[in-house]
Amino acid sequence: MTTPYQSKVFLLIVVGGLWCCCKAPFAQGQVVSLESIAKAPSSIEQEPALDLSNPDVMNLAKPRLAEETERAKRFDKPNRPPLINRSEPLKSGQHYIIGQYQYNSDHTPLPVAGSDLIVLGTVSSASPHLSSGGNTVYSTFRLEIKNILKGVLAPSESIVTVEREGGIILLPNGKKRFEGIRGLGLPVNGFTYILFLKARPSSHSYSIITGYAVVEGKLISLDAANASEDDKNADALITEIKVQH
Repeated sequence: MTTPYQSKVFLLIVVGGLWCCCKAPFAQGQVVSLESIAKAPSSIEQEPALDLSNPDVMNLAKPRLAEETERAKRFDKPNRPPLINRSEPLKSGQHYIIGQYQYNSDHTPLPVAGSDLIVLGTVSSASPHLSSGGNTVYSTFRLEIKNILKGVLAPSESIVTVEREGGIILLPNGKKRFEGIRGLGLPVNGFTYILFLKARPSSHSYSIITGYAVVEGKLISLDAANASEDDKNADALITEIKVQH
């Protein structure tokens, strides 16, 4: 019998598995990232989206908390046109568009040395946000820590905020679109991940360097470049991280 992780189709993502309703695998395979969800029309409609028709969302001058202001500025890409002005057409029956911005794939699948924090944790919520210039969508995730593999957290930090570029936007024409960096996935609400993180003290959060969903004791890579790690044993990865650390 084929298990979900054996039959999964890795359909890359941007918005981190957006948030929920997808704990059961699709017929094609396990969906553990948002780009995967964006390619499944029946599921993208269930996912939270940044509504570009909402005046409050588009009010870039509205007051924000200091940490939110820092994050919105950091994700901003001044060389990109505003999201509201982009007009890539949707093909008939198409419910998503993957952002065309590429990323540097020259990285290791286990960036232990370059990570400030490596954890095993479960995503309990996620939210899309607009950058300070209105040209980029990014997502924040509430991560409930189960095990710290590298780094130190205070006893009170059983839950941390993690972040990554990408998310689902709702266009004024009523269509949802997945916007992000091709090949970089975002976590899905309810799933457990091993995440390699970079500290962002000014926003009291952590950026995702890379990561792996843990499904039935096996790994499913969050990022396209690490697909060679799929189906490997999660406990073996945890052991390797501890050895390298």
